[in-house]
Amino acid sequence: MIIQRAEIYPLHLPMKALFKTSRGAIGGAGMERTVVLVKLTSDTGVVGWGEGSPSRLWSSETMESVVSALQRYLLPAVIGRAVSDLAGLHQAMNAVIAPGFSIAHPIAKCAVDTAVHDLLGKARGLSLPELWGYAPTDEAVLSWTVSAGDETALDSAIAEGRERGYANFNLKLGTDPAFDLLQCERVRAAAPDGFLWGDANGGYRFHDILRLLPDLEAAGLDLLEQPLPANQLRDLAALKQRMRIPLGADEPIIAPRELMEWIRQDLITAYVAKPSRSGGLFPSRICMEIADHAPLMTVCSGLTETGIGLAANAQLACAFGIQRPCAWNGPQFLDESLLTEPLTIEGGKLRRPEGPGLGVTVDEDKVRHYTNGGELHVE
Repeated sequence: MIIQRAEIYPLHLPMKALFKTSRGAIGGAGMERTVVLVKLTSDTGVVGWGEGSPSRLWSSETMESVVSALQRYLLPAVIGRAVSDLAGLHQAMNAVIAPGFSIAHPIAKCAVDTAVHDLLGKARGLSLPELWGYAPTDEAVLSWTVSAGDETALDSAIAEGRERGYANFNLKLGTDPAFDLLQCERVRAAAPDGFLWGDANGGYRFHDILRLLPDLEAAGLDLLEQPLPANQLRDLAALKQRMRIPLGADEPIIAPRELMEWIRQDLITAYVAKPSRSGGLFPSRICMEIADHAPLMTVCSGLTETGIGLAANAQLACAFGIQRPCAWNGPQFLDESLLTEPLTIEGGKLRRPEGPGLGVTVDEDKVRHYTNGGELHVE
């Protein structure tokens, strides 16, 4: 079975709530989320879907760069190749665009990788964990994202999360140290037994986080992710030596090679699994095995994906039996899942979708509606 043709769907989805990081507002009510979907069809007629949703304030990939890389290079490199040769497909994609510090265009590659996994699982009648040889858990615990700019918004976000049954929270930090500490204190007071995960997206200056760290730890922070810019390795090493809580990296750890190097240099104690950052499920699964054997704390995150990317994330996390809360906030901020049946989330837990491949059915009418005639075909 080979990949016979591909379709690219660039679209804009409405957002329903403000989502901001230390780099600025990613989106909010009245704004749109850029999404790129890939649909692959095999020579036997089996179809697979994948998502690669770029965020230009998070990485250098944009909707335009993802679409261009897919149309001109990545998809032509995999058309005609065996669906089952996952390693070969990644080698082909990595060969047509030279790497920078790490592999090039990982978000674009994630769309292809996920679609291939979905197609292969459907063709064999297996869920992704079964395809990989794992006995998965049935659900993943979620954390509620707090992305607030003032005390009123902070209190509202905490209250909404608690009302929806969430006991665990992830906080967007890195802008104002005093407000960051206040966030931790307020959330810990509201969720005394929950997992409290702070993500600065590289927003702190070294001397600021050094001063703030003891207070964050005293306030009950359980994990600090990406406190410094991705290339500030010496300062990261110095910070780690002063930390009593786990330190995770996100943006700089794209492929397995970077994870191995971060472990060798003793820079982190936690691995943040994010398929969209790492080129898809195939390299992410390798990274999670490495993290398991290091051993590192492993947590799962995302890039505000639709139901397609969320299903892929859930299959990976449940395959590894991840117990810590996952920071997948697509349902919190997006107004549309693009699925015929949205994934089930109850009491702060996401039910792993059952069925072959990703376990979900894409609503192609909705996809075409939001694409508005802009789909592209590659054969």
